[in-house]
Amino acid sequence: MVSRAAFGQTWWGEQWLDALTHIDYDNRLPRGRSYANKGAVKNLTVSGGAIAASVKGSRLRPYRVSIAVPPIAARDITRLLDRIAADPALIAGMLNGKLDPALLALAGELGVAVFPTRWQDLAMDCSCPDWAVPCKHLAAAIYLLSREIDGNPFLVFSLRGVDLTAALKAHGIHLDDDAGAALPTLSELLPTGDERTEADTRLLDGLDFSLVPELSEALLRVLPERPPFFAAGDFRATLGRALARVAKAARKALDVVPGDGAGYQKGDQKGDQTGDQTGDAAVLLSPDDRPVVLLDANNAATLSGVAGIGDWPQLVAALGELAPARLPDFQPELAALQPLRLLALHLLARGAVVPQILALKGQAVALRWLPATLDPAVRALLQRVQAALPPGRVTVREGRRTLPLSAEAQATVLCSLFLDHFIHAWSTADGDKAAGDKAAGDKTLALFFLGGRALYDGPGEGSVAAGIHAWLARFHLARREHAPVLCLDDGAAQEDEHGERDEHDERAGHNGDPFALILAAESGAALQPPVALATVLADPAWAQARFAVLQTVSLLAEFYPPLNAYVSAGARTPLRIAADALPAFLFDTLPVVRLLGIRALLPKALERLLRPRLSLQVKGQAADGGGFLNADDVFGFDWRVAVGDRLLTQEAFEELVRDATGVIRFKGGYVYLDPAEIERLRAQLARPPALSNSELLRAALAGEYAGAAIGLDDAAQRLLQQLREAGDVELPGAIEATLRPYQQRGYAWLYRNARLGFGSVIADDMGLGKTLQVIATLQKLRDDGALDDAKALVIVPTSLLTNWQKEIARFAPTLSVAVFHGTRRELATRQGAQRPDVLLTTYGIARSEAAALKALAWRVLVVDEAQNIKNPATAQTRAVKAIPAGSFIAMSGTPVENRLSEYWSIMDFANRGYLGRLPQFVKEYAVPIQTHRDQQAVERFRRVTAPFLLRRLKSDRTIIDDLPDKIEQDQYCSLSAAQSALYESVVQEGLRVIAGESDTFRRQGLVLQMILALKQICNHPAQYLKQGQADAALSGKAERFLELIDEIHASHGKVLVFTQFREMGELLAGWLRQRYAREPLFLHGGLARGRRDALVERFQNDRTEQVFLLSLKAGGTGLNLTAASSVIHYDLWWNPAVEAQATDRAYRIGQQQNVQVHRLITRATFEERINDMIRAKRELAELTVGSGEQWIGHLGRDELAALFTLH
Repeated sequence: MVSRAAFGQTWWGEQWLDALTHIDYDNRLPRGRSYANKGAVKNLTVSGGAIAASVKGSRLRPYRVSIAVPPIAARDITRLLDRIAADPALIAGMLNGKLDPALLALAGELGVAVFPTRWQDLAMDCSCPDWAVPCKHLAAAIYLLSREIDGNPFLVFSLRGVDLTAALKAHGIHLDDDAGAALPTLSELLPTGDERTEADTRLLDGLDFSLVPELSEALLRVLPERPPFFAAGDFRATLGRALARVAKAARKALDVVPGDGAGYQKGDQKGDQTGDQTGDAAVLLSPDDRPVVLLDANNAATLSGVAGIGDWPQLVAALGELAPARLPDFQPELAALQPLRLLALHLLARGAVVPQILALKGQAVALRWLPATLDPAVRALLQRVQAALPPGRVTVREGRRTLPLSAEAQATVLCSLFLDHFIHAWSTADGDKAAGDKAAGDKTLALFFLGGRALYDGPGEGSVAAGIHAWLARFHLARREHAPVLCLDDGAAQEDEHGERDEHDERAGHNGDPFALILAAESGAALQPPVALATVLADPAWAQARFAVLQTVSLLAEFYPPLNAYVSAGARTPLRIAADALPAFLFDTLPVVRLLGIRALLPKALERLLRPRLSLQVKGQAADGGGFLNADDVFGFDWRVAVGDRLLTQEAFEELVRDATGVIRFKGGYVYLDPAEIERLRAQLARPPALSNSELLRAALAGEYAGAAIGLDDAAQRLLQQLREAGDVELPGAIEATLRPYQQRGYAWLYRNARLGFGSVIADDMGLGKTLQVIATLQKLRDDGALDDAKALVIVPTSLLTNWQKEIARFAPTLSVAVFHGTRRELATRQGAQRPDVLLTTYGIARSEAAALKALAWRVLVVDEAQNIKNPATAQTRAVKAIPAGSFIAMSGTPVENRLSEYWSIMDFANRGYLGRLPQFVKEYAVPIQTHRDQQAVERFRRVTAPFLLRRLKSDRTIIDDLPDKIEQDQYCSLSAAQSALYESVVQEGLRVIAGESDTFRRQGLVLQMILALKQICNHPAQYLKQGQADAALSGKAERFLELIDEIHASHGKVLVFTQFREMGELLAGWLRQRYAREPLFLHGGLARGRRDALVERFQNDRTEQVFLLSLKAGGTGLNLTAASSVIHYDLWWNPAVEAQATDRAYRIGQQQNVQVHRLITRATFEERINDMIRAKRELAELTVGSGEQWIGHLGRDELAALFTLH
């Protein structure tokens, strides 16, 4: 039903009704209004001066009405057009689709009647029996015609036979601007053809969403108030309220990082989450998914290529629950949508979106939401997305063909799909069913905020779609050949020959001459300086381009009305803007003007307008012996006010702002003095916040406080230099290893922090030798006497106990070591008892024996695989953090980039309280870095953590030259209780049988048979017992294998896993399938050549395939698998040549990375002793190359017993 407020909403529509009301002596029009209100008018058509409609009356069949409006005389038309062409102001408005009311006055001066002056001027007819003219049916059509005039005021002249657009062309004036253009069609907006075959999706990682500016107010101000197509109020205000609700919901969504272990909701510290968890919807995603969107002729999207999800809303929900750390586990085509989703949310949160209406088939229209590419920052982000998105993700159907969109159109469509989804979901008030029903019942509200579709086929709705298009046209202005330029000059401030301002005091010029504003015009094609508008208006050479410039000037004057008088006066006298009026121009007018694509040339200092901020002057003070963090007087500070890079005392600040408002000149720049901000700053100075030592240290390292630059005196800078540079530290003589240069730097850094009382987080890549660097530090502390009283406690996963024992024995044999683990564990707690330099224990024991460990004095506490304390809420983390020590070292090879809340927990272990409380850390660092990808926050985080976090990657240029091409590491694993019992049983029985065999050949066979059985037991009891799938925890080797895979998986590396046994390969595949919900690749002898080649191809080229299981015989030779940077030998062949051949599947020509080789060996078994024998005796190593394990069969009885018996 048509609203009662729907008629004569614009000045011209109102004039139409007023003119007819004035001649309605019999008061017949009001009855027509009630008919129009009831929706009685059907099929209203307008053609020139002929109007026809059907009006529903009291009879079954509608009445037919017709109205003919006589044309204006040709002579009058000529006189009117001549006067219009001579008035630039009228032309400028018409160029922007506006009909100035002054045009009616001009026609009156010429004696030309635009509106009917009596009923007889109109030829009217109705098929109803009512003899009166106009009858109520004709009157209803007249009312409805006013709605058409509201949408298109030029219709007033069309009814009188004057096509203003065509008529003015004869005078060289073309009104073919964007506002008058037809609605764009889908085919025009979706160009096809993308010649790219691939894209660099890594570009998406560099998107900085913090660059999206706040545009909500500026974009709304671009649009005129109260557009006539919406009868139920001011649609601009309605749009603003809806987008404000969407922005609030978007900000709420951005405050949560999916899958984050600490929970990014304030106060949420669930103890059982991990950083890689995903929500229920994300579980529907598969690593094989490659989404494709197909658009039909009605702009409806059909999703394919995602096995577990059927439509776009489901995919958006799944992406919203997908942990960022898991993105590399999916195909680039799917992973690329996550940053696009984040971009859409940031655009909505900042109001940086615009609607676009487009024509569909018939009279139907659609509306889509787009990034506000009027802004250069938004445009640059979308261009980066465009280059990074894999091709072929969005297609359209043309006839029988399905064609991919161009790269630009693809990026726009995908972003639009996200924007549409969120706006349709969030634009109506939360839980407000009435508001939702209202939107659904109004075609225009539904078009913008619900379905994105409308069919304006009702009476009087013929111009609604065109009216919406004209209203939104400013968001989609085409680039003009000539455009005005705003030039602001601050001539009152003079520069010397070096370009420096001549300032006599800090407040010079704040009451001086006003700023001068002039308009100029520039050509988009020619690289020439702008030409003054006065010249454009007067110079005949600009005759052709003059109206194009005036068109934009008229638009400008809407947002800065003083320009009207300036242009009317010939643009010869600059406009003056006082200092107190300048903020309104800079903050209200310029943002809108720039969105319209109009350049503004400002003095450089105004481009970076300064604002006073609260800041600090930090002073260095002498530290006592308590260490850096524990000394209360390391740094002192005084509160200051920062103005740019200058710090003012409170007295100097008060002098600056005395009697000053607006924009004032200061030290070669400009400062904006907002009275509200000044009062807030005064309140802060009167009651400054309390700063802890940690907060002060963070500010000193960051070089800023709350975004304002701070001051550092010489002493403070020297103290910070100590933190940033470890210097050279001599390696202890007892260390039996040569440290590579990067390891030497890491050791010096660890030692420096330990001596200063700081904790350290060493997060080097797997294989870079973290353990050696820590052992060297412990040895240095012992040599210094630092371990004489308080000792070193090292907490590790159970699977690493043996590795640590062996590494210490190998590299620092003079360090005394004890293991606090197992049922017979003991602590040297008695008075005078000799304690070892290093005590090794496990996380489980640290939790169960926390009280005993807390009772002892520890100089340094080391945790390996520190991701075990990544969740601050777990009992394990709390127990470890409760153990006091002089300093702390956390070791982890797991990347922290996408797991910042986990990093907080680890850093809080190393340096208690340094990064503040978790909610504060999330707000200050985690959300800005992970969600907003704010590069300034990233840099600040690096500065703040650099002294305490060391992370080097094997790919770093400073590292890669120091590394060998292949790094081999033995991983020692303990037998589980079940393995030990089974192992001993088989050894005893085997030795008994071998002892009773005298035949040499048979004896050798029995030995090899026992080796085979023991290998299987060491692998997993289920392999030996032929039990099929079983719990991985029953094998120490299996547990260490899965830990290695987890670490490689977290680093998104690829690994080859070799085993001699297909049965073991099946067990490994089962555990991997269960752990990662993914079937791993497994190449064994039972595969045909084609299948084998397909597996190799997939592993090499599919980034989601991270693990390749290979049987040693089938995959040990002849394959090129250089995509892998890690190799795991699950069980050993005891033939270095066979091992090397298998390793060389990855380590060969074409390999671009260093290869890390892990050899899994069970401790205290024959595997460890054979490995030691081969490495110790070169001749034995050479023997194994030719004979493999045959030589073991020749060993004597005692030698076999020593070799196989558990120790």
